[in-house]
Amino acid sequence: MAITAVFPDRYEQTPSDDPIWLYEDVPVGIMPEIRLNNGQPSFVVSLISVGRLQAGERVAHISAGQGYYTAVMSRLVGSRAMSRASNTKLS
Repeated sequence: MAITAVFPDRYEQTPSDDPIWLYEDVPVGIMPEIRLNNGQPSFVVSLISVGRLQAGERVAHISAGQGYYTAVMSRLVGSRAMSRASNTKLS
C-alpha cells in the first residue's frame, strides 16, 4: 500500500510503500478520510524551536495525533519533566 502524502488541497498516494517517502518535507496522511496527518515537519519543528524548551520544563501538546512530536518535545524537556498530549474526536 502506498503512503498518502498531503498537498495543499488534496491527499495523494506515493508511487510505492517505500518508507523513503517519509523523508520528504510533506505531511503524511494518517487517516486521510478525516484529514488527519502528521503536520508539515519543517513547520512543526520551527514551532517547537520557538518555544525554546529546556530540561525540566513542562509541555502540553494539544491535538497530538499519533504523538510523534510529543515524543520529540519529551526528549527536549527530559525524563524528569512532564509532557502531556491530548486529542479531540474529529467529526
